[in-house]
Amino acid sequence: PTPPAAAATSNGALPDLSWVHEIEDAPVYHPTPEQFADPIAYIRSIQQEAVKYGLCRIVPPCLPSKSAAKVLSTSAGGGGRFTFTARMQQLGQQPLDSFDGARFMQAPRKYTVEEFEKQANIYHKKQFGTTAVMPTKMVEVEYWRRQSAAPCDDWVKYGNDVEGTAFSDGSGDDLGNSKWNLKVLPLLPGSLLRHLSIDIPGVTSPMLYIGQLFSTFAWHIEDHYLYSINYSHVGAPKTWYGVPASDADGFEAAALTEIYGLAAAKARAEGLGEAETKDKCLSALIDKTTILSPGTLMKHGVKVFRAVQQPGEFIVTFPRSYHGGFSNGFNFGEAVNFATADWWPYGSDSSDRYRRLGREPMLLHEQLLLVETDRLMQSLQQPAATTLHSLLTLAPSGTQPATSDTTTLYSFLRLMRWQHSSRLRLTQQLAAAGASYTCQVTPSGSSSKRGSSSVCAICGDVPGVVLLLLPAGAAGVETAAGSSSSSSGSETSAGMIGSAAAAGRCGCSSSSSSSR
Repeated sequence: PTPPAAAATSNGALPDLSWVHEIEDAPVYHPTPEQFADPIAYIRSIQQEAVKYGLCRIVPPCLPSKSAAKVLSTSAGGGGRFTFTARMQQLGQQPLDSFDGARFMQAPRKYTVEEFEKQANIYHKKQFGTTAVMPTKMVEVEYWRRQSAAPCDDWVKYGNDVEGTAFSDGSGDDLGNSKWNLKVLPLLPGSLLRHLSIDIPGVTSPMLYIGQLFSTFAWHIEDHYLYSINYSHVGAPKTWYGVPASDADGFEAAALTEIYGLAAAKARAEGLGEAETKDKCLSALIDKTTILSPGTLMKHGVKVFRAVQQPGEFIVTFPRSYHGGFSNGFNFGEAVNFATADWWPYGSDSSDRYRRLGREPMLLHEQLLLVETDRLMQSLQQPAATTLHSLLTLAPSGTQPATSDTTTLYSFLRLMRWQHSSRLRLTQQLAAAGASYTCQVTPSGSSSKRGSSSVCAICGDVPGVVLLLLPAGAAGVETAAGSSSSSSGSETSAGMIGSAAAAGRCGCSSSSSSSR
């Protein structure tokens, strides 16, 4: 149905859209063929500048030789019968008195790309009198007029999270055969996701996104605060908005006030504390249904930037950068995640948040860290048992790690310190209660010997990376009060790290970090 011509807000006032002409654009990068050869290295080279915007555009120096529509037709077995299910989205501002953001619902049927494009063009012509691509700011103004108005019977479709890829790997396809092919990029040597033993659609393998005019991808951060990369294969531009990680807390505060204010007031009236109310908001944001005007965020002092993605361009979003946007007409692209060593602190923070919110993680951050550290230790040709002090000479603490290797070691040391402190306090608590700590991981040579690794004296397991605790009261070991028993000792001398070729864990010990 054609929406009403008036685009007043839910309280009858016309929305202030002057910010459309004031919002700053995110940077655009044009790598040379030599720079383009290694995507991870190139993204790291621009990161220091681009991370300040939350996202950036990258224009590749090469093109695909086969259209994405033909690739999908071929992958579907011919005949153009590649099909997908779309989701219905209602335009308009919806006051929420609960944290249930269910404003999207499944469409009742599946579509081929051709069928979806036909319906998308019909809707586009109703709005603008033509199917031609319109000036992006004109579309932007109209989009936010619709989203600021009271909800009406105006629905659009969006084929999101469709498993598959439209990259060609045929001979002669420069882009498809490059490392920027999104089937390849997440598993490159520079991406930590290569250590995952299972495929996670949308994370380690790409998903497709087929949109029409005003199809919306709501504000969100990537699962586990990962990087994301999106490629637009064909069609109209896509307007993106990004909030850098430095303003993520401000974004969440603004969302709690502007979108979930009624729900928050209701929760507080029912006796929910401030922290629990905020967690309800954070959980709602994870569901990716929150629509909030960049102009509103800017009034709250949140930094917001815009990127208009043209077909044939990449968009990269950075860890814990909120982003959202909409399509300017029929288009489709695909996206996937990746992670470089600078992601470790973000991954740790996201794991903590998931545990607090009761959300199941998609990947195990600590497991990835242990596997990557083990690989690094072998590449550095370190001995099987290395003191924490020795590692600190490789990754000095107190300074910002400058390289991937030092960042990984720095993150590993933080994890080991936490584990050491937690296990030491556990043994002290058990001892105070008169219980014994039954699982003992000891250096090979002082107990059962199995090669040059460490072995559990009780269960005989050989962990890949273990922390060997010194007895309470030994030089450099913290007491329950948190002070060292020796003024010359330090936290870094409190234990030893054993590194074996394969990552593992002692099944009967308390060294698991899952409760962190």
